[in-house]
Amino acid sequence: MAVNTAQVSGRRKLHFADFSQLLADVDYITTHSCHTLGNWSVGQILDHLAIAANTPFDGFEGFKASWFTRHLIIPFIKNNLLTKPMAAGFQIPHEATVMFPSSTATPQAGSAKLKAALARFSTELPKFPHPVLGDLAFQEWVAVTLRHAELHLSFIVPAEVPVPV
Repeated sequence: MAVNTAQVSGRRKLHFADFSQLLADVDYITTHSCHTLGNWSVGQILDHLAIAANTPFDGFEGFKASWFTRHLIIPFIKNNLLTKPMAAGFQIPHEATVMFPSSTATPQAGSAKLKAALARFSTELPKFPHPVLGDLAFQEWVAVTLRHAELHLSFIVPAEVPVPV
């Protein structure tokens, strides 16, 4: 039975200022024992994040939120989506199958795919509008990618949480 991710407790609180912090967390979770609190494995989470990080460059295969959402709702919440934590519990629409991770994704493969996707931000400019937020400036793409990663990686809990120094 699927977990209602909006109701999950025990998630990590994460905030990434840049891709180096995101990648440090990915390196940690792929080299330490972890468990997940939601419906996806570590590999699936990393695979999904890699797919999402590639979409500004490769497109969303025709998926787009409704006109009502894009023009009447998003203008009022866009800044929050770029600066505040994303809420858990959103279900990917079936029309957005491009965003679903592979059921066989491993942490190592997902990590490598995510690292390659994030590296594109240093060599390419996004070509496609976000299917919900529309046209985004480069730094807005970075911000939405970081907020998205914070959300999904918060469901991965290391067996031993490191003590802050």
